[in-house]
Amino acid sequence: MKLCGTGIVFSGGRGLSALEAALAADFAPRSSFTVPSDVLKDRAVLGEMRRADRFSKMATLAAYDAVAESGVPIENPERVGVIFATAFGPHNTTFSFLDEILAYGDAAVSPTVFSNSVHNAAVSYISNTLKIKGPTWTITCFKNPFQQALQLAQIWLAEGRCDQVLAGAGDECGTVLNYICSQKLKIAESSDQMRPFFDPAGPAVIPGELAVFFLLSRDTTGGIQMELQTESSPPPDLLLVDFESRELDMRAGRVPAGCWSHRAGATPVSQAFTCAVAGLMLKKKNIYCAADMLNGRYGTDRDFSGGFPLRMKCGGRIYMQIKGKEKR
Repeated sequence: MKLCGTGIVFSGGRGLSALEAALAADFAPRSSFTVPSDVLKDRAVLGEMRRADRFSKMATLAAYDAVAESGVPIENPERVGVIFATAFGPHNTTFSFLDEILAYGDAAVSPTVFSNSVHNAAVSYISNTLKIKGPTWTITCFKNPFQQALQLAQIWLAEGRCDQVLAGAGDECGTVLNYICSQKLKIAESSDQMRPFFDPAGPAVIPGELAVFFLLSRDTTGGIQMELQTESSPPPDLLLVDFESRELDMRAGRVPAGCWSHRAGATPVSQAFTCAVAGLMLKKKNIYCAADMLNGRYGTDRDFSGGFPLRMKCGGRIYMQIKGKEKR
């Protein structure tokens, strides 16, 4: 699958320029990874979404930017699909709906709140905003939701069901999620003390939120290619690991490994953020400083500068493993 465009909304802002700035900046410890409210105030894109919640707005902006960044217009909206992966969905709105039931009874709750609490609401807003009329699908699960979205996108394109697919992932923070994390996980005081899920000492997290979308096409020539990893895939030049990587294969130290997801906080869809970073590095032909995962630390950045041998002359490839172990 050819990666045509990328859109991202995260705590560092919106778009690839914000992502590049966040990666290029010195790592600064922080205690929160929420999307700034001003990022979600684009009237040109969200003008018809006045009643939408934050979750749907984040997803819609990321999807819109993926199309805009590609420079490829949507000529046949019936041949474009939308796939969105999430672990928790619009849980802030869902719990608001439940609170209204408890307070006012099921006959007096807001129908707007109910419609936004549906997990498929985000792809509905995306399709309406971009005038897409192809198939839409929402994947909701706790394990590898983004990889499953890519797998389905690859199937749709291979079957000829779509010419292009907007595939993405997103999750949001909220009072309920923060409370659950505080009860079940160790909360790090700042991001330089975060530890991934596979850390022997156990994870230490700061919940994050983001939305990332990729515009993919069936073109298999040139540019940046994204595909699921198979046994015949060549060995990676660089392992990109994240919070959800529960097993870490360093190839006996022969393959450099780094992590960038600590710059967006802990989220079940951090693989999508890592994939956006991989695409940006291939596009810019640059490798940004990353957390030193050889020593299992997020707080210590590892400088990969100095001519690291990524093969980028012909665009490059990103390989995603469905089990979530490795990314290239």
